[in-house]
Amino acid sequence: MPESAKNSSAAVKYVDSEDEPQYSLCCSMRMAIAVVAFFGFFNLYALRVNLSVALVCMVNYTAFETREGASGVGAQTMNLTQQELRCGGLEEQKLMDGEFVWDKTIQGFVLSSFFWGYIVTQLPGGWMAERYGGKRVFFYGMVLTSVATLLTHAAAERSWILLVFLRVLQGLGEGVVFPAMHALWSHWAPPLERSILVGFSYAGAQVGNVVTLPIAGVLCQYGFAGGWPSIFYIFGMLGVVWCAAWYLIAADTPHRSRWITKREHHFIEHKLTGQMKKDIKVCTPPPPPPSITSSADRGKRHVT
Repeated sequence: MPESAKNSSAAVKYVDSEDEPQYSLCCSMRMAIAVVAFFGFFNLYALRVNLSVALVCMVNYTAFETREGASGVGAQTMNLTQQELRCGGLEEQKLMDGEFVWDKTIQGFVLSSFFWGYIVTQLPGGWMAERYGGKRVFFYGMVLTSVATLLTHAAAERSWILLVFLRVLQGLGEGVVFPAMHALWSHWAPPLERSILVGFSYAGAQVGNVVTLPIAGVLCQYGFAGGWPSIFYIFGMLGVVWCAAWYLIAADTPHRSRWITKREHHFIEHKLTGQMKKDIKVCTPPPPPPSITSSADRGKRHVT
């Protein structure tokens, strides 16, 4: 056999050998990161959509309609106390509607302001994740969002403009999360497991939508601190707890993880570098067929 054919077969045996290190995904560090990331995206969307339900309980639509009909030119945007509403002649049972008299324009600003910040940090989020690490960018983005959520009640009591400002900050914090997670998985996920790990972690976003909306409705009706403020306090605290868990468990790369085993570390590094070796092997031209080589040798001997 020609020497080039021997080298090629040896390279194929090295890349595709059954002696490659293996480490099951179950009970692994990369699976632990996927589970924590799942709850991270759960909190991410919980903090995003909770205002959509809370706003229904926050706005006093009855007072708004009464004020609008009395003025004839539109509702005045102001916070009215129950005593002021009683002086205006509203029935006692209608006072449960809400405490803020915000017209539809202001409600639109409050709901859309989140995406003003969200769209700004999409591209910078990827750059920051590559420069400073996906763990840190994810962590600080969620800290900013959770703290802003905890301050939502106080901000709404002061001014709707302050509430809009906090929602912009939440958007800025959440905008970096998806790019950060992509950067982190590029160092943790072996090629054949990447779709499982990425899909599982991102599924938390949709579960967060499904769970948060009905729970926020219940808290709006039966929660503490007047109902709707409990939505922001509970989900904000859940976000803070998650940030602590993420900071302790996650790592930018397997090399920086304090919990990973040496065997799993070697497995991930081998799988990521092995992908590069397979790409190089594909680009190597195949050796000539044995029949052509033998015919050439016979021709040389005949000429000699």
